[in-house]
Amino acid sequence: MTGNTSRETATSMRRTPTQRRSRERVRQILEASAELLEAGGYEALTTSAIAEHAEISVASIYQFFPNVDSIVATLAEQWTEGFYGVLDGVETGGPSPTPGEASDRIIDAYVAYFRERRGFRAVWFGGALRGAARRLDRRSNEVLAERLLGLWARWYGVPERPEALPAARTAVAIADALLAMAFREDRDGDPVLITETKRAVRAYTADAVAALTA
Repeated sequence: MTGNTSRETATSMRRTPTQRRSRERVRQILEASAELLEAGGYEALTTSAIAEHAEISVASIYQFFPNVDSIVATLAEQWTEGFYGVLDGVETGGPSPTPGEASDRIIDAYVAYFRERRGFRAVWFGGALRGAARRLDRRSNEVLAERLLGLWARWYGVPERPEALPAARTAVAIADALLAMAFREDRDGDPVLITETKRAVRAYTADAVAALTA
């Protein structure tokens, strides 16, 4: 893989839980926050609402998080860790897929991931990324581009060199923008727009791989 793939830590927790009880309390806070985001969006997320939903005190939240944005940043960190795993999961030990097959497989995997993560759509596609979460989003796209280039190298012999990275960045940017539009139109992803996303990414990937291996 090209470039530096170290991950930025987005969380701004007051302290990291080390004991089992503390870890369970943080899990409750994050789970309640994700459920509130899913139900009512960022506007529904207040410390009092989280405390009530998690059946804990507001003071318990402030032991670990200074504000709501830091909770969302922690959720965003977990979600972006999952982004990387999605790409890892599309690589199989069988024959290399065609660029079109690979693109469709990757898009399908991300659509499934977006649908399954409570709260994710409200933050990622609702314009609610702020501060550390926004910086992590930008960094995650760079990491995804680097990993995608690694897949292209293994599947198609694309050289893993810096001048090849812009093509992978472009493929990620196309998919990111069009899937965001699909999920803003429909909470489960507008099927027509998902199809158009596949068409666009398929066409671009095939052309980019051909150019990079010519």
